[in-house]
Amino acid sequence: MDITEADIQGTYELSSIVRDTVTRMITIENPLNKDVIFNEENIKFDEDINLEIKPIPFKIKKDAERNFEIKYRPLVDGEK
Repeated sequence: MDITEADIQGTYELSSIVRDTVTRMITIENPLNKDVIFNEENIKFDEDINLEIKPIPFKIKKDAERNFEIKYRPLVDGEK
């Protein structure tokens, strides 16, 4: 079996005024025939930004999907 990097399935834009919080629920599907555990090393962002992801770590059972929450709170004006 060849393993390759996954294609980008979509993007989310989170914006908020400084020191205010915006929250988004994201769904990840696990099409594999085994459980998968996500932790901090599995989630990457293009920039060093102030995001909180809950729960971490989390497990997605085989052939299932799981929701998780992202909170974004910009600390300075212009932070994207």
